[in-house]
Amino acid sequence: MTIRAELKSLMCSDFDMRTYVPETRDLFAFWVEMEIGPVGEKSSDLFQVFVCTPRWLDQEVHRWGAQWSHAKLIINSYSFSELESFLSRAVSSVEGRDWAEVASKLRLVADWEFDGYA
Repeated sequence: MTIRAELKSLMCSDFDMRTYVPETRDLFAFWVEMEIGPVGEKSSDLFQVFVCTPRWLDQEVHRWGAQWSHAKLIINSYSFSELESFLSRAVSSVEGRDWAEVASKLRLVADWEFDGYA
């Protein structure tokens, strides 16, 4: 039996993602929280990804130097529907024998709420 991941919800604690309009079209960054769980089940785990533009990242590199790239999603401009569609497609492409295997694959590209949990 194979378990496939499903994006259950997408949110940002700083603003309403559906109505958000960046001050500068190509210069912004924010954290996104994703509830992801097995297809057809109500259960989910929380994953986070940092969304930013190349221009924002360039400014950070110039200001602070080298940057790690784990859990960063780089986009050119903001569209909630395009972001949601991309994340939904990416998440739904992940499958495994059980949820632990699925989550271990997802944590390679996003921060997982149970990462390092003992």
